[in-house]
Amino acid sequence: MAETDIKQFVERGLAVAEKLLSEGNAADAARACQEIMQVSPRNRKAAKIMIKAKQIVMKEKDILLKKNIGILKSLYRNGKYEEAATMGKKLQASVSSRKLSSIVAKATKKIANKQRNELKDFLRNGFAKHRQLKREKKWLEAVAVVEEMKNVTPRDQELKDLVKSDKRRYIDSQLHSDVKKKLIAGKQYEKLYKFYQKLYILFPDHKGLVKEIKNAEKLIFKSRKESNKAFIEESLAKAKEMMEKCDYESATEVAKEILHLTDGESVQGRSILEKAKKANEEDTESKLETKLDSAISQLRIQFEADPKGFVKI
Repeated sequence: MAETDIKQFVERGLAVAEKLLSEGNAADAARACQEIMQVSPRNRKAAKIMIKAKQIVMKEKDILLKKNIGILKSLYRNGKYEEAATMGKKLQASVSSRKLSSIVAKATKKIANKQRNELKDFLRNGFAKHRQLKREKKWLEAVAVVEEMKNVTPRDQELKDLVKSDKRRYIDSQLHSDVKKKLIAGKQYEKLYKFYQKLYILFPDHKGLVKEIKNAEKLIFKSRKESNKAFIEESLAKAKEMMEKCDYESATEVAKEILHLTDGESVQGRSILEKAKKANEEDTESKLETKLDSAISQLRIQFEADPKGFVKI
């Protein structure tokens, strides 16, 4: 920067600094002087304005502190630690004071102690409630209580283990419940499977439950097989009856359904299907021949009655 440029910059800066100071904006005036002294370090006028501005700033901060420190102390004495800490931190943005820092630190510590004690009380009450539910064997409610505690302290391994233990005990109780016994007694295996699936969603790692689910699947398969067997036997009887009545088309459809249900393994179904198809073809041919014979007979009668109505080929 040329000397003339520096001179102009300093003159303009001093004018701005003086104006800011006269308007009561001491902090900005001090900053303006600092900028001047970066290019003109020995400028006496800038140094003088800056000293005066800093004195005013210090005085303003002192007034601000004295005005609020009493309120801050009152909040702290009355146990309003959150309000005291918030107010103190706002003041610290403008004022640097050991007394202020001390009050903020004490209020912050009190808040931490309060939160710690509240957490202890919450967990103590939670464990007491859990013990009661455990005695009453209300496992799902016990799980809900522990989950609530776990939300507050998610890394607590003891609570994680407790949740697993309660879920396992709940499932154990359900695997020996009257609901399960009634479903098995009534051979309601599909409902039993759904009952197990709901438990599985809750705790998929329960080995006993996984075993019961597999058993339920086997029972469902066996039940369906038995049901199909009865239906197939009834269908075979129907197909045979249809064959006896010469209703080959219906017998064919029933035989196809039997083969579908048995994956094509029913020997009787296959035999009936083959016989029905053959008989149906023979019956169709026989009916066609009968119709043709009848048509020819009719034509002969008509020819004998009126030969002129026919064309000789």
